[in-house]
Amino acid sequence: MVAMTSRRTIFSVLGALVLCALPLAAQGEKFDKKVAFEFDKPLTLDGVAGPVKISSVKITNLGRGYSRSGISFRSASAPSELSTMLRFVFEVNNPTDDEWDVTFTVELLDKSGKVIDRTSKKENYEDEATTLTIEHPLLEYVVPLVSELRVTLQGRRS
Repeated sequence: MVAMTSRRTIFSVLGALVLCALPLAAQGEKFDKKVAFEFDKPLTLDGVAGPVKISSVKITNLGRGYSRSGISFRSASAPSELSTMLRFVFEVNNPTDDEWDVTFTVELLDKSGKVIDRTSKKENYEDEATTLTIEHPLLEYVVPLVSELRVTLQGRRS
């Protein structure tokens, strides 16, 4: 009976330690922050996903008719007046030799906090400081409705 009680105590203590350690192990792997939606100005994020640090994001409106490849197959026709291209440039740094996959999710929010549009991109980082560029098409008339930007980072060891 005494051996059974001490075993239960040991397993209870070990279980509690494991449960306490889980949040510490997961800490820093996910980051979520809202920032004001402003063009052509670095917006501070100070985000961390694992060892990967994302210091800022800069939003640029590339305008109507921008094509991702730089070459338009419909050069004879006028660009659409209904859409524009937004570019999000993130400053990223992984100072460690560990490989990490980071998924960047960008949500455009209106003034009431509702999601207008969303885009995401996944990249791998190992011992490098670089920029990540996401280009996202958006209807031109929606741009003035965007009030905030929610950036979510999800990190995972490769």
